Amino acid sequence: MKQFARDLVEHPDYHAREQKKHERLVRVMDEAEAAPPPPPAEFPRLIDDLLSHHKHRVNVAVIRLEKVAAAAEQLLLAALEDPRATWTRDDAQSVASAPAERVARLLAAIPSRVLGDRIGHLADHPDWHVGDLAVRARAALGRADDWPFVSGKLAEQCGATQQGVELAIEKGWAEPAFLEGLREWAERTALDDSRPFSFWAVAFYAEHGGPAAAEALGSPRVLSVSNNRTVHAALELLNRRGVRVRPEVVRPLLDKALACPETWPWNCVFGPALRALAASDPDAAARLAESHLDRPGSLHHREALDYLWEWAGLPMPYAVEPPAGMALTDAERGLVRALTDCSIVYGQVCNGRLSQYFFNSSGGAWPRHAEALRAIGFEPGAAAIEEASRLIHPDGAGLDRGERIAQYAALSERKEKRLDELSKLFYSDAPRLRFMLRHKELFVRIRKARSEAGLDATRE
Repeated sequence: MKQFARDLVEHPDYHAREQKKHERLVRVMDEAEAAPPPPPAEFPRLIDDLLSHHKHRVNVAVIRLEKVAAAAEQLLLAALEDPRATWTRDDAQSVASAPAERVARLLAAIPSRVLGDRIGHLADHPDWHVGDLAVRARAALGRADDWPFVSGKLAEQCGATQQGVELAIEKGWAEPAFLEGLREWAERTALDDSRPFSFWAVAFYAEHGGPAAAEALGSPRVLSVSNNRTVHAALELLNRRGVRVRPEVVRPLLDKALACPETWPWNCVFGPALRALAASDPDAAARLAESHLDRPGSLHHREALDYLWEWAGLPMPYAVEPPAGMALTDAERGLVRALTDCSIVYGQVCNGRLSQYFFNSSGGAWPRHAEALRAIGFEPGAAAIEEASRLIHPDGAGLDRGERIAQYAALSERKEKRLDELSKLFYSDAPRLRFMLRHKELFVRIRKARSEAGLDATRE
């Protein structure tokens, strides 16, 4: 980022031109998004654009064809046979995908079962953007004679195969013999210690194995401190299916997870075991999670935070904008604004440290953001923003982005290192969670209003 900042300072005209190009592309794409679905008469021209190497035309064609992909299925299938439909990416044209890849992705989104017959033979292609598409399409055929290929890929934990199998089941494409082979494979993989572990296999067994699967996954043999293979998966899937595990079974698993926080699979047990405990003793689960709240160095810190958010019924801190028309007092709106401002800081810093925060436009609001961090009770975070600002310039980082980028470009390595040290303060969500817990009634109310307004997906 430092070099990019220096390039911006040294060659402002070039980057201004690139910015204009980017803005033009965004405008064209926004117009395509807003346009109505194209009529059939436009399909051939859009497919021609889809197969071109012109960035703007490709992007517009993808957006417009996505709206009518099912109606254009036959033309898209024919396009795969077009000589221009190669699987080679032309990076020189700044187009992020190959022509055939664009066509195949549109067909996969329909989804078209025929796609597996057209590209399934490319399943072993060395380029992932070809091979993954082909594997998914071939697995989605759900054919019994393809089961040896599919089972081999599943054993490799190939995500594309898993997606293809799920699609075959969802669409009813899977043949009976294919399904029977899948069920047997999942049960053996879930319960046979000699086989490689597969979370997907355990999940499939839990979903499709009926009462026998729930009984097997909840057995003393599986939910045991000696099970170093599937205990975490079994706990998580039992939780998902609402199967209650007795506290006397869960507590030894929690104890081992705390004692072996870096050992697989026990590094994955704390979260599901905490939720399993909560089903019978929510207060004990909350106390245990709270004990990790102020321990950002703990390997269980993030899981404890996530649990407490769920337990309190709070929205995530980036999803607190009230829906239009929601009645709030001025004081309540001030609390929401403070949290929203803090979430901007968290988002930028956790993505690219304080260097990114000050480089981007967000850094121009650093005085307001420091006030917001104080408003939620995160004094160390506010002090870090202010110290970082003075590192960039003794009088505080410039509020104008161009001025601030020039200041950042001149930053010494020693000062940049200090920015990185200060960034670590924002790697724990505990300050935001504590603020929201102090104002729990407000944020629970906002979450409910957002859900009723259709703004948020329901959290499991």
